[in-house]
Amino acid sequence: MAWNGNRSIRRWIMKFFIVGVILMASSIVGNNGLKNSKINLKLGVLVPFNSLDPSVVQTAVNLAIEDINSNTSLLPNYNLSAAVGDTRCTVNSGVGVALQLYRQNVSAFIGPQCDSVCEVLGYLSREWNLPMISHACESIILSNKIFYSTFSRTVGPVSQASDLFGGAMYFYNWKRAAILSSSDRSWQLTANSIIQVFYKFKLEVVSNRGFEPISSYYYHRRTLYNIVADLRKQTRSESLFFHLCDGTPLRH
Repeated sequence: MAWNGNRSIRRWIMKFFIVGVILMASSIVGNNGLKNSKINLKLGVLVPFNSLDPSVVQTAVNLAIEDINSNTSLLPNYNLSAAVGDTRCTVNSGVGVALQLYRQNVSAFIGPQCDSVCEVLGYLSREWNLPMISHACESIILSNKIFYSTFSRTVGPVSQASDLFGGAMYFYNWKRAAILSSSDRSWQLTANSIIQVFYKFKLEVVSNRGFEPISSYYYHRRTLYNIVADLRKQTRSESLFFHLCDGTPLRH
């Protein structure tokens, strides 16, 4: 039952993103004067398989595409297909798989998920004049619509929530905090923004450490465990920890 529930959720989430990106694509592709025939659109889905089962992702995409194509009231003028690519949450892999999908004549992209990949592929999508909608990227750099005119996302920059973190600390009378953040530029900007707010509230930042977001289960299990254990010794139990990174290190 749990698996069926998760599959249903993934299916509806994927349908949401597909409809959203098709609505964006339609403004670029247009109907080409076709009235009695459907427009074929192929989507490129960019996700990291670091902590995801590729078969689960592919199944969710296939089910969502099938549902949309069979629904005559939802995007009736389009016939959709999709190809899934593994970005591995790295720029090198992300650019490589995006180029492969681009050469397959995709009409739009769903994803990617990691900030460093979004910052590069979001710019490429503008150069290719293809819509891209991400479900996870939070870098404040992506808010620049001059450079990222075809990029959209369903989440905002975490750095804009810095006052929220400071206000919560102040409200609950928490005085000390330790910050552990990914070395990715967007998360370092977020950490710096939070630290500035903490200083405004006269809160003590007892430690600010970074780590390399290497896509390795063993690395995250061993290295992050050691870092957190060291921080606990350094800061004592009365400090609050802020872990700033993409989802993969947290799951590990």
